[in-house]
Amino acid sequence: PHVRQNVELIDGKPVIYSLGNFVFDGFTDTDNNTGSILWMTVTASGVTDWHLQEVHIDAQGRPHAAPEQRPRPGQVA
Repeated sequence: PHVRQNVELIDGKPVIYSLGNFVFDGFTDTDNNTGSILWMTVTASGVTDWHLQEVHIDAQGRPHAAPEQRPRPGQVA
């Protein structure tokens, strides 16, 4: 889909259903002009930290990162 969707933890592991748009332009709805960057720390034992950073797509289709916020796991920035 072209919109961000929920994030949930299953057995303590993050499941990110959709990061939204990151390349498309021409949409007028804010939900369609917003995406997420997934930041993860992965070690030999698996994912140890993660968060999402919101990205806005401008009228020329260029992504711009929103000011970074570190939400708790399972939340979208």
